[in-house]
Amino acid sequence: MRRRVSALVAVAMFCSATSAVALEGWERLGARTVAFRADRDTIEIGRNEGRFRSVMLEVDGSAMEMRNVRVVFGNGSVFSPPTRLVFNEGERSRVIDLPGDTQIIRSITFNYRNLGTGEGRATVTIYGR
Repeated sequence: MRRRVSALVAVAMFCSATSAVALEGWERLGARTVAFRADRDTIEIGRNEGRFRSVMLEVDGSAMEMRNVRVVFGNGSVFSPPTRLVFNEGERSRVIDLPGDTQIIRSITFNYRNLGTGEGRATVTIYGR
């Protein structure tokens, strides 16, 4: 029994260490806790956050499907990468490269649906680099 507990602790420590390493060089731009009654949300970012070449999304709290990600830049132009992202609880998306050089991001809007019971909440966090 002790060996099993020790092994589980070692795996948990490894997973948390790799998670921290995976985010090295990324800046947290914002987060939104979403209730699954709505199917669309926006995370406002703003000019003070800086300029970015790529973004990544993370979902905690529940499994969800995300569609129609829409990035609005500081100059008003819009980028909608072809996406249908499926997240298990605690997963991150692939890196989504933004067009052109670095961009100021004004906001990111996304449509979603719960893949669980249809109840509860999830937190969507946006990272930029």
